[in-house]
Amino acid sequence: MLDRERFVEKELLSAYTNRALFLLLCGVVAFLAIAIIDYLVYPNLFFSFLLLRISISLILIVHYILLKHYRHSAKTCLLIISSAIVFSAFFIQVMVLQTGGSSSPYYVGHILLALFFMVMLPLNEFATIVLASVVFLIYLIPILTLDTHIVKKSIIAHSLFLGAALLLLAIWRFFDQKRFIRELNLLYDLGEERAKIKYYSQELEKLLEQRNKELSMSEILLEALFENASDGILITNIKGGIIRANQKACELHGFDKLEGMNIRLLEAPSSIPSWEERIKQLLEGQPLVYEIEHYHKDGHKIPLEVSCSIMEVNEQKFVQLFCRDISERKKLQAELIYSQKMESIGIMAGGIAHDFNNLLAAILGNVELLSMHEEIPDFCLQKLKDIEQAARSASQIVSKLLDFARRKPSQMVTVNLNDVIHDSIRLISHLKPENVKIELNLTGSSVIIKGDPIRLEQVLVNVILNAFDAMPHGGTVTIETAVEERGGERSVRLSISDTGTGIRPEHLPHIFDPFFTTKKKGRGTGLGLAVVYGIVKEHQGKIDVETTLGQGTTFHMHFPLIEEIPKETQPPRHIEQSKRLNTVLVVDDEERILSFVKDVLEREGFNVITTTSPTEALEIFKVLRRSLHLVITDLVMPEMEGKFLIENLKKLSPKTKIIVITGYPSLAQEVSAEAILPKPFDASKLISTVKSFLKN
Repeated sequence: MLDRERFVEKELLSAYTNRALFLLLCGVVAFLAIAIIDYLVYPNLFFSFLLLRISISLILIVHYILLKHYRHSAKTCLLIISSAIVFSAFFIQVMVLQTGGSSSPYYVGHILLALFFMVMLPLNEFATIVLASVVFLIYLIPILTLDTHIVKKSIIAHSLFLGAALLLLAIWRFFDQKRFIRELNLLYDLGEERAKIKYYSQELEKLLEQRNKELSMSEILLEALFENASDGILITNIKGGIIRANQKACELHGFDKLEGMNIRLLEAPSSIPSWEERIKQLLEGQPLVYEIEHYHKDGHKIPLEVSCSIMEVNEQKFVQLFCRDISERKKLQAELIYSQKMESIGIMAGGIAHDFNNLLAAILGNVELLSMHEEIPDFCLQKLKDIEQAARSASQIVSKLLDFARRKPSQMVTVNLNDVIHDSIRLISHLKPENVKIELNLTGSSVIIKGDPIRLEQVLVNVILNAFDAMPHGGTVTIETAVEERGGERSVRLSISDTGTGIRPEHLPHIFDPFFTTKKKGRGTGLGLAVVYGIVKEHQGKIDVETTLGQGTTFHMHFPLIEEIPKETQPPRHIEQSKRLNTVLVVDDEERILSFVKDVLEREGFNVITTTSPTEALEIFKVLRRSLHLVITDLVMPEMEGKFLIENLKKLSPKTKIIVITGYPSLAQEVSAEAILPKPFDASKLISTVKSFLKN
């Protein structure tokens, strides 16, 4: 707090400047308003006096602006005010001289000016005397020196009257100043007393607060335990009305406040005893622990484990409930049950698929052998084609069954997940509807995981094709990868989102079940997502689903991230380079087709190398591309689409001749091949097509 002297000086300056600013504005108004008297008394001087009054008003406005800017400097303020008083007295005296000089009634203006600054402004004694003397001299000296018609009686009377007024006002100013300073001193004393009272009050509050803290420590600890408990705690009356609920309980149920609600409104229908029966058990002294589902604010159910007890306060009985969220426990139990169910179904599916595949192999083999006979009528040949097509469709289902049963061994290598994504998109590019857009948001860094690239492609293709089906009117499929860290372990998150119809809540728990499908009859086997689930688990990964009806679905897959890339080499199959001139590489995933083509061409004198693996075909081509004269390849193969294989072959050797053999001629329209040989084909057609490019 300021000391007494500085406080008085500060308050004097504040009062001085505030009043001075007010008086300057009043002076502007007064000078202009008194122009009415000029008009009534001296109409002939009205316009010249009006010009004078406007001038002094402008000067006072300038002084007002200066005073507002320099109001914190006492000396500058006094100088500005003194200047305004002198200018005002000077202009008043000009009008006095023009209206009779010594006999002019306008000398009263000096008295009014003195009243303004001597009564209103808290000037000190010296400033009051000096300014009063200046005003008096501004009046008297021009009269004595410039007035040619001095009326002695008038000048004496006016001078005495003006002098007496100034003297009286100076005396009044002296005593009023003393009074004002005394008031400021009293105000200072009052402020100090208030500060002391405030200080004592604060000290008393601190003491009281300290005492309250000491007295209520146990209550605070209990409240902290109540609010910070990891379980939800509810206190209800016997009828179920909630009286208290801790923060965890509110968070579990999604409400900001539970007090005032009845717990029975939160309980979902279940097989446990009713609330009344539970209260009866508690009142009989029986402990009560049960599992129940409560409704969340947004409508979904939360599985809880509830422990109840009776507490008595002031002879009133209350029920205390500890509610523990067991969602994670239920999820783990469901995953265990699901895993056991999948294992059982997988064993069964594997056995069925194995036997069924043998039957399909025999069917396809006999169809191929029959197709080579020229004597077969066209009608029968067409039926053989239908049999082959149906058998191949069945073969695809069998392949999915085998994948689901995990009977095919995975070739685990280190792969960049981003590369697998690009390969998968190229693989299904011809299947993408025109009204669907694919957007990629892949992390810039390499995301290296341990996995089977072919099976990972299968995961991507299955989920993306499902996304296409979920957007019949078009939309966007977004594929995103990101590196995350959970519990000190780093993983890569693969997210595939669509803007489709979403998954119904009643279907969501079953989407990974084998043979479960929501597609129309004949359009889905129900194995796609089951296979996806199995492959993700096989790669030590996790899969989650987020979906909203009418807005879309997102599949999140997490795979362990490899920090260092181990060096892995996969020696290619032993290849003997033939010295014969016309060497043909044949690629088809069907062994019987390979056997048929190999037998036919070798009888014609060609050197034939066969493989069922497009990946191995690339490795063979890299080694033998200078001696290979022709490549015959299928288009639809499990490891790699023939279109993608052909693109890679052309990149390695643009001049390579390629013949496509396929049961789907429509898929070969955009393939960069020299010839297309639709399946089934006979030996003569095969020989003529090959010989059109090669000469033995």
